[in-house]
Amino acid sequence: MAQKPHFDNIAEAVREFFFARNKIKNSTTRCVVSAVDHPGFRPHKDEFVSFWSPVCDKVIFRPFHTYAGRLADSGAYKQSGAHIPCVQLWERFSISPSGLVNACFNDWGDKDLVGDLGMQGTTIADIWQSDIFNRIRQNSLNTPSLKCCRDCSGASLSSWGTDGYQYWVRDLLNEPAKGTPI
Repeated sequence: MAQKPHFDNIAEAVREFFFARNKIKNSTTRCVVSAVDHPGFRPHKDEFVSFWSPVCDKVIFRPFHTYAGRLADSGAYKQSGAHIPCVQLWERFSISPSGLVNACFNDWGDKDLVGDLGMQGTTIADIWQSDIFNRIRQNSLNTPSLKCCRDCSGASLSSWGTDGYQYWVRDLLNEPAKGTPI
């Protein structure tokens, strides 16, 4: 795996985090490294796992998709068939450096804002439980409800079953962290 100075800095920071975490008895913190499973990366997957496995609890691969059509690649996953509601609206949202909150991490143009943490007194809980966000979630059950959803293949990659992050995180938390004292 060809390494660059920025990568070396990140790799060292992950190592330091992992070893600092391992000094904490019964730590519930887990270190997970992920990569997007795109065609150019696939020949390097084994090397990636070998590199990261010693300094993390789990290595995962996320499906490659075009992020609402922003990337042109014939190898990207393409959504087919009926509308599949996207689980992301129930799991997370994105916060910009200025505090603006997007309903979806694919809303790169800030078209579907659900809040502003820069407003005094506004909390993440307020935004997460807001009427506007709940309406977006409800509407998304039947049709893509955000502008960025209309061309996104990511919804069909989201897990409503047993392959989502929440399941392997639960599994990781049920076992001691790799390398930590018990």
